[in-house]
Amino acid sequence: MTTFARQRNESGCGPVAILNLMKWANPEDSFSYKFWYPHIADMCKTDRKGTDPKDFSTALKLIGPKGNYSVRKMKKLDLDKIYKHLLKGGALILGHFELPQEGVKDPEDHYSLWFLKDEEEIYGVNVLRKPGATVNIWPVGVIAAIQNRTLKNTDNDMEVFLVTARS
Repeated sequence: MTTFARQRNESGCGPVAILNLMKWANPEDSFSYKFWYPHIADMCKTDRKGTDPKDFSTALKLIGPKGNYSVRKMKKLDLDKIYKHLLKGGALILGHFELPQEGVKDPEDHYSLWFLKDEEEIYGVNVLRKPGATVNIWPVGVIAAIQNRTLKNTDNDMEVFLVTARS
């Protein structure tokens, strides 16, 4: 199985999600963190505060041909489409954004990579925001968690990018 990159700082989840996507789409290549992270972070315009969703989306699409994947952003969250996409061997990048709250200095925004191991398990890579968090394996129930979060938050606080590896 591919060795995925770990997030090494508080604000690097966007570039790490793209790096891990490249690793997922190209399991035979190593795509070293040391070489690729600075380039991807630069394309994402990541700074100590993180990555702006518009810059992330642009970088994700620009890197696609080099990373051997194609990507499309879902305009409307559709859990059936997500699950069918995963069953066909696709992956997704999930961006979730906390809305500003009184008393919260920095809302936690985060990007992570998700793909299906088999019909029973979804892999979530870099799911936790804290640096050095390990790769997590989550049950299919994560789809229900996405649905639950979406139902609770009527504001648009989530982005889903459907990704397909090129053969």
